[in-house]
Amino acid sequence: AVSIGSARTSPVPPSSISPTPPQSSALPSNDTTSAALAIVGPTTGKRAKISNDLMTSLQNQRSRLSMVVLGHVDAGKSTLMGQVLLQLGHVQKRTITKYQKQAAELGKASFALAWVMDEDDSERERGVTMDIGTKNAKTPTHDLTILDAPGHADFVPAMITGAAS
Repeated sequence: AVSIGSARTSPVPPSSISPTPPQSSALPSNDTTSAALAIVGPTTGKRAKISNDLMTSLQNQRSRLSMVVLGHVDAGKSTLMGQVLLQLGHVQKRTITKYQKQAAELGKASFALAWVMDEDDSERERGVTMDIGTKNAKTPTHDLTILDAPGHADFVPAMITGAAS
């Protein structure tokens, strides 16, 4: 397994894989394979057969997705991402309960889910995302990087910088 923060190197660039019809004597008999994959050489244009091990490896790779949440100030961007992380099981319910109590003490009870993304005390006190919030999550098929961008006009430069990186 590859961790979210590491660079992924693929043995075969996805753009060079194309389906080809199976040839009777060239492929091993495999009832579950309806078509073989071939690699198109970058300079020669010739097709080379992919081994079953490599094909299985390519099919089992997890995709990396990066999401930037943009929107107007007070549109619920941080709250939405807190809910997504809670639903994916990446935030424990007891953490949300703790945030609900702390937010209620500050008079911002509706901001508890937003605090999953907004971890800075000044952001929590003001109820406004000021810097890009980053969280990583995994699903059975994807590695997600979620960026929560500020919506307030004063913090748009931070949003642009964070989204570009």
